[in-house]
Amino acid sequence: MPRSLKGLVLFLAGLAIATLRPPASLAQDATAPRRVAFLVGVNVYDKRSFPDLQWAENDVDEMAVELRRLGYDKVVVMKGSSQGKLRASKENIEPQLEAFLEDVRKTDIVLIMFTGHGQQLLVKGVGDAVLEDNFFCPVNARVNQAATMVSLTKLTDETLKHGGGKNLVLIDACRDARVIDLDKGVARGVQGKVVSLPEGTAMLFSCAAGQISLEKSSLKHGVFTSAVLEALRGVEPGRDLTWISLVGHVQDRVPALNPTQEPTASQNIGRVVLGGIRGTDVITSRSTGIKLKLIPAGTFQMGSSKEEDKDADDDELPRHEVRISRAFYLAATEVTQGQYRAITGESPSQFEGSDDLPVERVSWFDAVRFCNALSVKEGLPAFYRIVGETVSVSDWRDTGYRLPTEAEWEYACRGRNPARYSFGDDAADLGEYAWYDGNSENKTHPVGQKRGNAFGLYDMHGNVYEWCWDGYDAEYYGQSPGTDPSGPLQATFRMYRGGSCSFVPRSPRSPDRFWLTPDDRSDYLGFRVARVQSGG
Repeated sequence: MPRSLKGLVLFLAGLAIATLRPPASLAQDATAPRRVAFLVGVNVYDKRSFPDLQWAENDVDEMAVELRRLGYDKVVVMKGSSQGKLRASKENIEPQLEAFLEDVRKTDIVLIMFTGHGQQLLVKGVGDAVLEDNFFCPVNARVNQAATMVSLTKLTDETLKHGGGKNLVLIDACRDARVIDLDKGVARGVQGKVVSLPEGTAMLFSCAAGQISLEKSSLKHGVFTSAVLEALRGVEPGRDLTWISLVGHVQDRVPALNPTQEPTASQNIGRVVLGGIRGTDVITSRSTGIKLKLIPAGTFQMGSSKEEDKDADDDELPRHEVRISRAFYLAATEVTQGQYRAITGESPSQFEGSDDLPVERVSWFDAVRFCNALSVKEGLPAFYRIVGETVSVSDWRDTGYRLPTEAEWEYACRGRNPARYSFGDDAADLGEYAWYDGNSENKTHPVGQKRGNAFGLYDMHGNVYEWCWDGYDAEYYGQSPGTDPSGPLQATFRMYRGGSCSFVPRSPRSPDRFWLTPDDRSDYLGFRVARVQSGG
């Protein structure tokens, strides 16, 4: 659905990139710049003249999550569906914004996001002058009535100029949304020309003049907002996101998602850091000692093609581009018998002799229950909702332990290598990286003894197969979403990956796929755990 002016105004004071200080430092240094955000989104309008949008409010909800993760001190969210003072009406937005800016200093980074419809209208200026102005349409706006809307010119030239800090404005809005004005002719959405901005302000428009700013149900976001979120989610611990980096990513990514949409930027600001992540590229489970490596966001070619791999099975086709939109943590090794026993009190494995052997003969249900039990033991939200034999995700933003999706698993396994294996195409090198039928004596071995891949992950090609979250459906693979696919909602079978100590070299290839019923406890079948990247 096109967004007639899905105005995403992201006033991020901090367009250049300075080092982000963690909250502890902020508490010790009262002069350090703060990061604050004011987010407004409207899906359903009071007046029928504005067509409803589908994902604008989801945009602001997800932005709030990511900004808090990036260290923002205060995030205010107003939506059309909210009640009371946070309902996104003109009468609420303007006083709430004034109050929000009351304690903002000139060095602070201010982010203001408007997502919804908008109009470009002719308004009366000084004397007889008639001027163009751009407006965000709150939930109770009336078409062509500027007095019912929020003026973006007033926002940049008055409200933020005098009350803000370092300001970034992102506007997600159609540029050719035509509305008939009986007196003035045709008015369009936000103009695409370069605008004159006060010092300390920058703007990034979702598209050029005359273009449509698209929403996509497959993304559950507007295309522009999706690209902004990808940039925010791609920030790795110890690194910062700059304004220049954000603009570059969005201008590259949006046309790939919608070729008719070209973001344009205007700015009058210096170098500012939009945000950063406190943390590390390795985290360790307190109760089991499981070490998880950070896997950065990125894009890869998933699956196989018959032309490139003679061993490719039909269920690996077609080879297709998949984007993992946010960084996540994945265990460096498979869950061991000792780690499994520490949480469950038992081990179902057929091979014994060392706590460092990978646990096997666990069902998909066993693996899911282990993830929840480990989360609860460490004070994290349980990632899965389990009712009998029905398992659903509580919230993909939860930081509890979980199984990787099939796409995450293959992306992590490849380690940015498009070849058959993470180390290349030659199966003769497999013995350096994996326990398989050529070197294992048909039994498992302690984890982490072979060479790791580029992401620092071990045994991805052998030792035991590993359960993934996804269900299996023969038609899904070729039609799956291009960003963060997680399998069909309903499925009889569940996926597992990676090869085992008892199988031939073609089996542990990066794209090879397998499935079983979720209650099956087959030989040589284990798992490794994942976690969402968080700011702590």
